[in-house]
Amino acid sequence: MDAIIAKDRSPAPCTQTIPKVFLRTPPARTMVLAGLSQLRLFDCLIAVVVVLAYRIVSYFVRSSRKGPGPTTRRIMVVLGSGGHTSEMFQALECLPETFWASRQPVYVVSDSDKDSAEVAKDFELQHGTIERCERCRILRIPRAREVGQSYVTSIGTTLYAWLKCILVAFEEDPDVLLTNGPGVCIPVVAATYFVGVLLGRSRASVVYMESFTCVDHLSMSGKLLLRIADVFTVQWTTLEAKLARRWGCRSRVLFAGPRMDLATPPLLPNGSFFEQSAPKSATDPLCLVTVGSTKFDALMRAIDCPEFFESLVALGIRDLIVQRGRSTYAFQCKAPSLLMHPPTIVEYKAQLVNDIRRASLLITHAGAGTILEAVASQTVTLVVPNDLLMSNHQLQLAEGLAKERFVLYAYPKDVISTLQKMVVAAGASAGAVDPAVQPAQLRQFPLKNREGILAALSRVFGDYKQDGMAGGGGAPSVRKRPTTLSRSS
Repeated sequence: MDAIIAKDRSPAPCTQTIPKVFLRTPPARTMVLAGLSQLRLFDCLIAVVVVLAYRIVSYFVRSSRKGPGPTTRRIMVVLGSGGHTSEMFQALECLPETFWASRQPVYVVSDSDKDSAEVAKDFELQHGTIERCERCRILRIPRAREVGQSYVTSIGTTLYAWLKCILVAFEEDPDVLLTNGPGVCIPVVAATYFVGVLLGRSRASVVYMESFTCVDHLSMSGKLLLRIADVFTVQWTTLEAKLARRWGCRSRVLFAGPRMDLATPPLLPNGSFFEQSAPKSATDPLCLVTVGSTKFDALMRAIDCPEFFESLVALGIRDLIVQRGRSTYAFQCKAPSLLMHPPTIVEYKAQLVNDIRRASLLITHAGAGTILEAVASQTVTLVVPNDLLMSNHQLQLAEGLAKERFVLYAYPKDVISTLQKMVVAAGASAGAVDPAVQPAQLRQFPLKNREGILAALSRVFGDYKQDGMAGGGGAPSVRKRPTTLSRSS
């Protein structure tokens, strides 16, 4: 009997792991300690995950910081190299001068970008004083992915850039992030969200403007930010229609590109390339060959032959500038004496935009910044896409613009034959040659879709009457064109 009573008074299984000294404590305390002793590491992890998931969900569900209105002050602009930077400033110049009176953005550039910082300073100088330009803050971060770098190796570089961006996001605490597609934007956006979740900050608004080079499918950055960005714009109606069929994207995706379906006048009013080449410049007719910041040896080899110079002379060209970028190709062929000046071959050239505007013929890779500047300058443009690049948006951009008859289009191996056909077409009657190589068939590029850009930006910055934005009663003041990059991606 004593043995049975002793057995009934034995500690419960849940308290067997508690030291005997705790069994002499009050019952409530004993129960608490017994419960704590049964906790497992897995349970702790589950609790942490639940709390973290709650913080993440609440961060994205809550409205963006301060909402639209004049209280939005901290603006961070992420600049990619070359054409991405040119596209960004072409969008920002749509905002009226009064909008920037009380706002000065912080610019983020990659440490390998040589030109974007200078373009940003020039942009600040155009709507302010020298003091404002001197106050312009430019933050440099490691580049997440170089041009042509594989996605596998870019994982490590992106993580490294993300760690650096955490410090930037912690110190700057931006209200609005403006970006348009370069890989450098991914670690900046991720770091801003990470710091916001970790510190319980209000969510920053993200405006993502897809690059002009994306005709019918998104870039990798666009795919990652499509469901995250507060405002997402595209510049081709084909891409807009494609995204509109996706769940939850109809109201999120906005069209802010040029209306290429509108009728525009011919690029050459007189229908003759010879008559167009002379009045473009007070100097000798110029042919400009540019490859931006890329390495495009195939194009360099294609123009290094006597037939290239003979075609230029036949078209009335008397001057040649070759901007070779990162190409290491050594030219062998010399220009004939018929050219007024020996060719100028440079790696990079400051103020390349001035040469684009005065050129009678532009031969270029399919960089968006260069093409947009060329068509805006009404320059006859032969686009040669670099088909060796990964996720080649250049190819679809060249095909899309050639289909709409804004540019001529050829592969590197076909450059010479295309120029020779242009020589024939320049002296032939309309319809006598292939329209694809007939400059007289080209038409002027439509004007910038200022209304679409303002409508997209007003979702974040607000529709301020005092700032002169859309709906503000009267036309907004127009910003001067900023200096375009000498290197277009």
